[in-house]
Amino acid sequence: MTKKNILIAVVVIAILAFGTWYLVSKNANPVSTTGTDITTGIPDTSGTTNPGTVVTPTKGTGALKTAFTQGGNYICTLNALADDNGKTAGTVYASAGKTRTDFRAESAGGVVTELHIIRDGASAYTWISGQTTGTKTAITTASPFVPRQPSGAGIAITDESSVDWDCHPWFTDKAQFVPPSNITFIQG
Repeated sequence: MTKKNILIAVVVIAILAFGTWYLVSKNANPVSTTGTDITTGIPDTSGTTNPGTVVTPTKGTGALKTAFTQGGNYICTLNALADDNGKTAGTVYASAGKTRTDFRAESAGGVVTELHIIRDGASAYTWISGQTTGTKTAITTASPFVPRQPSGAGIAITDESSVDWDCHPWFTDKAQFVPPSNITFIQG
């Protein structure tokens, strides 16, 4: 290879590296989204961005309910602090006043249970993977983010459970908020 070809290759690599850095640093800024206006707490159902509806990537540790209180469209990964009973992890998807939470718990004996919760603003749908029935409960102002879990859930997590979370802006996938059609939901 000639010195000229090596120089051209170095310049091309430098341009690609700079372009990648520019795109990554540009996307690290807060993202305006539709969802819940963080200045008023009012869900935005019009499809327009409310002032103040900005999602900034956040990490933290605290009560589980804290991960549900930010506004905008976001996705959070959760890890409950492990104890003698095992460990629980999960993912929260949120948009326009709706949330979906998927928990995966592994007991100390290695038994894995997956619990799913969809809150659409009026009802909370809760079911366990592998079962054909779940519960549907009305949401009130006093309703917890994690509703009473169905028997056999094998997951001991509540709104007050201590978790680590890592949240990021998310482009909404409305399918995440549709309860599965193969589950029969019983009014709870």
